[in-house]
Amino acid sequence: MKKMKKLFAVMLSLAMVLGMSMTAFATEPEEGAGSSKPQQTATITVKELNEGSKVTYKKIVELDPAGRWKWVDGYNDDTFGMTLEQIKKAVEAGGANADAAAGAINPNLSAMNFEGFTTDAATEQTAGADRRVAFEVGGAGLYVIQAADTTNEYKYNNMIAYVGYSEGILQNAEVTAKGESVKIEKDIVNKGDGDNDKTVAAGDEVEYQVTAKYPYFEKDETKSFQIKDTITKGGTLKTGTVTVKIKDGETETDITNNGFLVVENEGLTGFVANLDAGKYNSEYAGKDLVITYTVVIDEDAQGTIENVAESTGSNGSGSKHEVIIPTTSAEITKTNTDGSKPLTGAEFTLYTEVVDGEDVTGVSGIEVVNGKSLKPVAGYVNVAVGEDGKVKFDGLDIQKTYWIKETKAPEGYAIDEEYRKLVFEGEGLVEKGTTEDKTTDENGVVHITTKTEYEIEGAYAQIEGFNDGLNFHDSELSSLPSTGGIGTTIFTIGGCLIMIIAAALFFISRRKSEK
Repeated sequence: MKKMKKLFAVMLSLAMVLGMSMTAFATEPEEGAGSSKPQQTATITVKELNEGSKVTYKKIVELDPAGRWKWVDGYNDDTFGMTLEQIKKAVEAGGANADAAAGAINPNLSAMNFEGFTTDAATEQTAGADRRVAFEVGGAGLYVIQAADTTNEYKYNNMIAYVGYSEGILQNAEVTAKGESVKIEKDIVNKGDGDNDKTVAAGDEVEYQVTAKYPYFEKDETKSFQIKDTITKGGTLKTGTVTVKIKDGETETDITNNGFLVVENEGLTGFVANLDAGKYNSEYAGKDLVITYTVVIDEDAQGTIENVAESTGSNGSGSKHEVIIPTTSAEITKTNTDGSKPLTGAEFTLYTEVVDGEDVTGVSGIEVVNGKSLKPVAGYVNVAVGEDGKVKFDGLDIQKTYWIKETKAPEGYAIDEEYRKLVFEGEGLVEKGTTEDKTTDENGVVHITTKTEYEIEGAYAQIEGFNDGLNFHDSELSSLPSTGGIGTTIFTIGGCLIMIIAAALFFISRRKSEK
C-alpha cells in the first residue's frame, strides 16, 4: 500500500509539472482577433495646412517586414501612370518624406497621374489652429494624402507619405502640405513719417507690402506667374525700391531680378514682377513671396490714395487686393463777425511750424511768431476763398502744427492780423475694414478680390481764438458818426462877423479923433 501511495505521489507531481509547462509549448496566437498583443501602428502627421482644411488618406502600396513592395486594393502599374518600381525609386530618391508632395516638390514623382483617384472619406480630419492633422495607420507602405481648403484660397498637391520599418518597428511619417495659394495680400508696413504715423500727407513716402505664395508647377507645366501693382490715384512709385524676397520663417532670400524680373511702369505708375522660368526653384514652392515697394504721395494729393496689386498664374488663377487710404484736409469758411454770413474776396496762407533740425535753406516767406518759425506750405500761399466763402487745405499731416494767416480781407472788412492755429481732434488714420469677394470662372478656378480701406478718425475741428468750428471771422470797417446839424459853423461865422464889426468901429473911432 505504501508503494502505491508513493507511485501516485510521483505521478501527481509529474502531472503538475507537465501542466505548468503546457503554455510554454503552445503556439503563439497570430495578431488580430483573439490576440492579446496590440497591433503596431504609426502616425502620419500633415503640417502647414490652412486652418479648417479637410484631409483624407488611402493606402496604395504595402511593405512586408522584409521590405518587399506590393500594390493593394487592386491597383497596378497602370493605375497611376508609373510602375511600382519607378515609384519606389522616386520615393527613395526624394528622401522618403522629405519631399512628400507629388510633382515639382519631388520631380521624380511628377509623372504620377491621380486623375479619378480619391482617398477614403471616412478618414477625414480637419486642421485646427496648429495647422496640422495626425493619422494613426497600421502597416508599412505608401499612403496618398489629399487635402482640400474649405476657403477655396489654396490648392493642395497630392502627397505621398512613406511609413517604413526599422528593426521591426513601424516608423512615423511627417509631411508638409504643398500647393499654390490663389490669394494675394497687400497692406501698409510704413506710412508717412514712421510706423506710428497717424496720417498720409502730401510728400510722404508710404511703404507697401504684397504677399503671395511662391507657385507650384508640375514637371512639364508652363512656369508662368506674375504680380503687378498699379498706383491709380495720389502717388508715384519711388524708383529702385521694389524688392522681391522668399520668406521661410525668419530666413529671407532676395530674388529681385534673380528669380523674379521687375519692370517699373512708364511714368512710375507701378511695376510688374514676372517669374523667371529659367530660374524657377521648386524648393521655394508654397513659401511666402514678399514684395515691398515705396510710393511717394503727390504734393497736391487730395481725397484718397489708391493702388491695387494683382497676381496671375499659369492656370488662370489669381486675385486682386486694393488698398485705399484717405488724406486729411481742413476746410475753413470766411464769415462776418457773428458767423451768420459767408464772405468772399478773402485770401489765406497756410503755414507749418519748422521743427528742430529741419533744413529750410532756400525756403522763402518764413515768419517768426511768438518765438516759433513758420514756413508757408507749398501750394497754399495767398489762396482765395470761393464764392461760398470756403477754402480747403488737402494733404495735411496731423502730427504737424498748422497755422493760417489772412493775407487779404473782403472789401469793407478789417483784415485779421493774427496767426491762428488749426486744432485736430481724434486718432487719425485707422483701418476701416477689409471686404472680400470670391468668384469661380468657367474652368473652376477661384478668383478673390479684396479691398482694404482706411479712414480718418476725427477732424480739424477748431480755429484757435474763434471757438466756432472752422469759421474764420472778420469785422466790418467803422466810419466817423454824423449828427446831421451845422456843428460849429455858425459860431465860426458869428466870430468872424464880430471881428469885422470891431475892426470897422475901431477905424471909425480913430478917424473921428483925428478930426
